[in-house]
Amino acid sequence: ISGEDITLGLPRVEQLFEVRRPKKQAVISEINGIVEEIITENNHKKQVVINPETSKENKDPVEEKKKIYNISPGLRLIVEKGQKIRAGERLTVGFIDPHDILKIQGIKAVQEYLLKEIQAVYRSQGVKINDKHIETIIRQIARLNMIYVRSARDY
Repeated sequence: ISGEDITLGLPRVEQLFEVRRPKKQAVISEINGIVEEIITENNHKKQVVINPETSKENKDPVEEKKKIYNISPGLRLIVEKGQKIRAGERLTVGFIDPHDILKIQGIKAVQEYLLKEIQAVYRSQGVKINDKHIETIIRQIARLNMIYVRSARDY
């Protein structure tokens, strides 16, 4: 519903533009696969086991390692046993850390995520901004980040 104060969403937009780690961070999958098991202990969901998806051509046993995610008791799972998962997909409720997206999916995925999340904040307030304006800012952030990373390696 529009009409709410746009400043309510600005801390989230600031967090996204500054590419800061979110406070209510979601756990995301690092691999493509299927949720094989959800291990609970004392009625609290503790671990999610993901079995990697293998193609018919690639059945290398070295690469077929299960991934176990430890879930904090305060986080609510949004996956179920048997569910197909893609790398970068949320396993719990919360905001995705752009640093994790970069590590798992690359810079293009981070740029798409930032655009989608920033637009969601503005659209929730009834504000329409053309994607190209936000994309320009995101490109500059990515460019500056690449320069920073390269210069840090030189020392």
